[in-house]
Amino acid sequence: MPSSHSAFVSSLTTCIFFKYGVKSPVFAMCLAFSLIILYDARMVRYESGKQAIVLNEIIKRDGKKEPFDSQKIMDAVLKAFLAVDGTITEYAEIKAYN
Repeated sequence: MPSSHSAFVSSLTTCIFFKYGVKSPVFAMCLAFSLIILYDARMVRYESGKQAIVLNEIIKRDGKKEPFDSQKIMDAVLKAFLAVDGTITEYAEIKAYN
């Protein structure tokens, strides 16, 4: 996802540059928005890399792998998605914790 967001804001900024020019306030605002998105995408990749290193060290240290439970992952993603929007429902809370 970070790559698609970065690609979108980069193309949007380029289009605004060609249409309105560098001196436009719209371009300045779009450029600032793009820089924030690009910075955030870079930090997401950086933190994911750090997490992968730690997970690999845990697997090497323990020498065992747990079975993958996709339902637990999907429930956690659902709960996080609904929590971001602020519209988490009672059903989603029950579903995520079971």
